[in-house]
Amino acid sequence: MVDIKHQEDEGSIAQTEGQLDEPSHESTAAAASLQARQRHRIAQLEEKLETLEAGHASKERYSHRFIDTKLALLAIRQAVELLFS
Repeated sequence: MVDIKHQEDEGSIAQTEGQLDEPSHESTAAAASLQARQRHRIAQLEEKLETLEAGHASKERYSHRFIDTKLALLAIRQAVELLFS
């Protein structure tokens, strides 16, 4: 009787050790799901960054055009003032 109890205890210990050595299917699936969500979020953020950078470049071009136009108008005004002075 003692031997059977001892064997059952050893069997449960071996089973417990086996569970610790191998990750469960659920934890592996959860880790894979988390990793997939993280990759998806990174892709979303990269796309948003590209959009923002493109918008910044557009605003920068507009700003340069505005400054160039203002400088051209200032030069014309000065030329007109010189002609009529």
